[in-house]
Amino acid sequence: MKKQTKKLILFFTILASTYSTTKPVAFKKAFSKAMTCAHWAISAGPFVGSSLGNIYYHYTKKGREMRDNLITGGIDEPTQQEKEFCYKQLDILDVNDKDNISIKRLKDGNFFSAQKTIYIKSGNIITKLNDLEIEKFAASNSLNSNLYKFKDDSIDALLNQKKKLQELLNKENNNPKPKSFFSLDFKKIDLEKVDQKLNECAGFIQHEAGHIHLNHIPKGIATCFSAPFITHAISKIPSLIRKKPNKTYQYSIIKSLLKIPSAFIKIPVSLYLLRQYEQNQEYQADDFIQDDPKILRAMAKFSKKHHEITERLKPNNNNYENRFINWLNEALSAHPSSLKRAQRFEKRIEKIEERETN
Repeated sequence: MKKQTKKLILFFTILASTYSTTKPVAFKKAFSKAMTCAHWAISAGPFVGSSLGNIYYHYTKKGREMRDNLITGGIDEPTQQEKEFCYKQLDILDVNDKDNISIKRLKDGNFFSAQKTIYIKSGNIITKLNDLEIEKFAASNSLNSNLYKFKDDSIDALLNQKKKLQELLNKENNNPKPKSFFSLDFKKIDLEKVDQKLNECAGFIQHEAGHIHLNHIPKGIATCFSAPFITHAISKIPSLIRKKPNKTYQYSIIKSLLKIPSAFIKIPVSLYLLRQYEQNQEYQADDFIQDDPKILRAMAKFSKKHHEITERLKPNNNNYENRFINWLNEALSAHPSSLKRAQRFEKRIEKIEERETN
């Protein structure tokens, strides 16, 4: 290994000294073009490839089938009352082209949207890990049955549960016999919990409908494609301000060689710009949720719970390394901080209450 390294160093030393004395213009141009191609392949390739992949998954029939079967773990047909519940949310918000939006039910996973499609959850999984209850929205056949407990809180199950509780409460209210205070009270509490979960589901559906209504998917694809070119334009600003040095042959070769490391530097910068744009899209979809205090409170409560769980799982901010990791995870996440989202929901509730009192 050492012999090979020495040979490579010797080869590049001889090559550099030869070119520095002969100054072959043809080589300089060819080398510069090769480094430029490599630079763009590294810095823009992942983003352009991702954009083309998203176009395939969202806008072609085969791509949509692949997405349904692979990415989501498969889909089921939603029940009639689930469809009615979802389309009711679209009617409330008056979503563009809502008649062409399809509702699909995930076998595994939580709410999300694709082009003209809203995917609803089948149910959650509760897991106990270090005495913390962590909600996971993706099922797995390999889960340890001793650690994980399943529960069905799909929209269909929640609506059926609400119907039964409402019937029981109506019977007890209409029954002339002495009522059991505790029985009636607990049924009311259970009904409130079911309503909380249904309001949460309504909020998620309206959020995903917001992504479709605001055309976030095509805008996101376009932003992903253009992110590396925006980063490149930003990187050129300093060279426009400062005086350019005389382009000697050695300077041109060094500049061409620096194109490779600069390409790797541009990847996280482009990714950061893209993630910030995606986080802004999430805020826009949150703002699309109707001004219903019940739904907004449910979303705020869910966001706070999610924040508490993620905070417990994060490394402690006891040193600079962990702080940097936590900051990086938040900065490069496609979704903004759950706490910030909860605070935005609470501010909206305060504004609604102020309007109602005035």
